[in-house]
Amino acid sequence: MVVKMKRPLRLLLIGLLVLAIALQSHPAIAQLTPTEQFHQGQQAYRNSQYTQAADLWQAAAEGFATAEAPLQQAMTQSNRGLAYLKLGRYNEAATAIATARELIQTLSESPQQQQVSAQILSAQGQLQQAQGQSLEAIQSFIQAEASYATADDVAGVLRSQLNQAQILRLQGQQRQAYRRLNQVAEQLKTLPDSVLKANGLRQLGNALRFVETVDETKLLVGDAETVLQTSLAVARAIDAPNEQSATLISLGNTAEAGQVKESTDAAQQSLALAYYTDAAAIAIDPTLRLQAQVNRLRLLQSGDHQSEAEFQLAEILHSIETLPPGRRGLFVRVNLADFLISHRPLVSDRAIADLLAETLQQAQALSDELIHSYALGYLGKLYQSDSQWLEATDLTRQALRLSQSLNAHSVTYRWQWQLGQLLVAQGDTETAINTYQETLETLERLRSDLAAINPEVRFSFREGIEPIYRELVSLLLESDETVPIPQANLLQARDVIESLQVAELVNFFRADCVVTTPVELEQVDTNALVIYPIILPDRLEVVVSAPGQPLQRVRIPVAEATLNQTLDDLRHAISQRPSSNGDRKERAIIEPIQIPPKLTDP
Repeated sequence: MVVKMKRPLRLLLIGLLVLAIALQSHPAIAQLTPTEQFHQGQQAYRNSQYTQAADLWQAAAEGFATAEAPLQQAMTQSNRGLAYLKLGRYNEAATAIATARELIQTLSESPQQQQVSAQILSAQGQLQQAQGQSLEAIQSFIQAEASYATADDVAGVLRSQLNQAQILRLQGQQRQAYRRLNQVAEQLKTLPDSVLKANGLRQLGNALRFVETVDETKLLVGDAETVLQTSLAVARAIDAPNEQSATLISLGNTAEAGQVKESTDAAQQSLALAYYTDAAAIAIDPTLRLQAQVNRLRLLQSGDHQSEAEFQLAEILHSIETLPPGRRGLFVRVNLADFLISHRPLVSDRAIADLLAETLQQAQALSDELIHSYALGYLGKLYQSDSQWLEATDLTRQALRLSQSLNAHSVTYRWQWQLGQLLVAQGDTETAINTYQETLETLERLRSDLAAINPEVRFSFREGIEPIYRELVSLLLESDETVPIPQANLLQARDVIESLQVAELVNFFRADCVVTTPVELEQVDTNALVIYPIILPDRLEVVVSAPGQPLQRVRIPVAEATLNQTLDDLRHAISQRPSSNGDRKERAIIEPIQIPPKLTDP
């Protein structure tokens, strides 16, 4: 006869079984003192054994509570919160950190109390950052910095400043991040080799790729690659695999950015691939490993290494489901999804949709609205690629509302542009024009940071920024040949072309140094004509402005490829023309090649 257990008894027995297994897995934990448990937890955490670290710190916290040592108990609970954070168990992380905060507030102020209070604030900031609460995280790190300063902890102050800079960089505020890092550059050099030093130098190296104007970098010794190589040397000296992997990814990004030339530099590509390969092999952290593999996949695909790319993709898809939940892993997912949408049909649309649906569920569970926005937006992009306009429009609008609520301008403009394209596809030209105008307004807010953005994005300007201006001009000048273009449209098209020219200058100089003051043409020359040409896929549009006269528009039907080839031939002819200095030749203007956007550095 089979006896059915009552549910409460069954759950109790299951709980006892799980406890017995846990005790068998860590039989020595109970034999250690709380201090030994604490230190072993630190070692487990450094080895990315986060579950074991959390168990050790839980036991240590209970031991410190029994010994009535609230300071040590608070510090241990704070660390335990960080372990849960790494595991993506945000609720448990929040509970542990809140417990630590309550404990520390019961103690009178002292250097030790300030030290632990700073650690708790730092843990709180990391949790807020992981949940996408950037403003709250920065405030926590600022408070932590003040507490570390009171406790005379120089390393703690530096760590807090680095955390603030990282948030600024992830928000797209590249210049502010660089300035924050530049303040601590000299102190980083004097630190003994440590994880803090390796991490700080890596952030500084990444910032140097983001901001390369002479005035801002003259205080530092070495370029981005030099600083990153120093970070790698430090990570190797202290035998920190994850730090090595993270820096190797940054070096791969830097090497890949060096490919920006007229012809592909095979050596630079091989170097970048080698960095990504080494980063994946060394990483203990599965998120870092997958991040390196996704970057490697993108390079293999762009380099036409089809068989290697397919093998790498299969490896990624096999292991991506094992990623612990958390923002870093979710960023890997959305970057992979974006790559797969742009390189169909490497996998089926259903596989991409499933990847994004799982990402969406995790983002909702973690209350991460930024990743939520990315997942919705890329789902919209997937539907757009299949001409499912209504579904794509609804998803894109949802993504846009979320990014706007977060003031995430670097994400908002993407969804505004995508929405504009969808409206055009559905024949709603008037609303599409308004949406494109809103996109340009968002880009205007981003202009100073676009000027400081990293080289690989800088050279995808033609893919990621320039088409927005051209598509809007095309809409404004689209009409039946028998119907004149309204002057309002011509004026707006002229303004858009001028804005594009300013954006191109800002992008070229990597500095928002272009000051534009509108001047009426009559104030320059009463007889001058201003010609505004813009190349569109199927035609050349020219808007002509003459003093005191309405704007004129000339439309020349010609394929973009044909026109570009003609311009290239002209450049070549000019470059071959002998100069007045004998053998010297005038050099043609060479446009940099485009490379696809990549996963951000860790």
